[in-house]
Amino acid sequence: MNCNPTHTFKTKTDLLIWIRPLLPNDIQNLVDIFKHLSPDSRYLRFHEALTDPSPQLIQERAEEMATIPAEKGKGWLAFADLPGQSCAPIGGVRYVLLPGTTDVAEVALTVRDDLQGHGIGRELLGLVIKQARAEGIRSLVAVVQAENRAILKLLSGTPYPISRSLKSGEVYVEADISSEPPHQNHRDS
Repeated sequence: MNCNPTHTFKTKTDLLIWIRPLLPNDIQNLVDIFKHLSPDSRYLRFHEALTDPSPQLIQERAEEMATIPAEKGKGWLAFADLPGQSCAPIGGVRYVLLPGTTDVAEVALTVRDDLQGHGIGRELLGLVIKQARAEGIRSLVAVVQAENRAILKLLSGTPYPISRSLKSGEVYVEADISSEPPHQNHRDS
């Protein structure tokens, strides 16, 4: 297992987390994270009921995520030593440029259920914002289920101007990351 981190931090509960770029051979790591999501978390993340998806579907989605062409987006995975499993994949974040743009990207974030609420999502979001800004992205967009209060709170906690609109039960959140924030919520590595 490749846990060679480019970034590390400790959670609120003192668990050491390693983060590194998403690699094309991370398909099984993505499948593992998916298997540690409840049906509710799967619905909130993927916007569809995935209560009993076929292994082939999971594999195809993971492959699609792991093989983002570098010119279209970037992704990162988080790992931790857990009981019975060292270097366990626990979450991920990625952004993908919206079609026809060079400076607007959609962001998606997932942390397995048993480690949600420990600050991992906040750290991953801070990392993706930092990288996106470095690459000239001016705006990050997230499409969120209206009932996904945790991710809406996380996105609202960024130090960047946020706008929201509601369309068919989904909240479109856009963060303008083009200028320096008035205050810094995210730790630098």
